[in-house]
Amino acid sequence: MNDAGVTTAPTDKDQGTRRSPAAVSPPLASPAPRVNGSPTKARRQSRPVQFPVQLKLNITFAMDASLQRVTRRLRLPAGVIGRLALMQYLAQQDREYRED
Repeated sequence: MNDAGVTTAPTDKDQGTRRSPAAVSPPLASPAPRVNGSPTKARRQSRPVQFPVQLKLNITFAMDASLQRVTRRLRLPAGVIGRLALMQYLAQQDREYRED
């Protein structure tokens, strides 16, 4: 059974006989569609928006290294630590700033 450019080792008598490739099986039936969508989508939609405004922040490599150390020590995501730092800074600099 030599195909174009493909060679196979000869089969000895004690190795059994060669078998032809199995026929392709028919495609499986697709599952019925879900009525309410997948559970992950339902969870994401039902989650309330706690922070409606997003802030993109550019930091230096030294700041990033320090932030990584603090995130490991406090076991908090970088966004939470950034939010806490901003809250502290705003509380010190702006007399009218109040977090509800």
